[in-house]
Amino acid sequence: MNGFTKFPAIVALAALSACAQAPEERSLYQRLGGEPAMTAVVDDFIANVAANPAINPLPSGIRRQMIVAAY
Repeated sequence: MNGFTKFPAIVALAALSACAQAPEERSLYQRLGGEPAMTAVVDDFIANVAANPAINPLPSGIRRQMIVAAY
């Protein structure tokens, strides 16, 4: 086979291999656990920020529980 007769065979092989796709992969969001996992991460983050006076100096009368409850 010369180069010109090999080209259609290569194209056909590539087309057939594209048809045999791997099963649909789950999204990153799904792989990380979906809404329950994301909610847990955000809840922990908010609690940590609210509890850290260096990055969240609370005005007087504001309690950490009030901030956490707002989210």
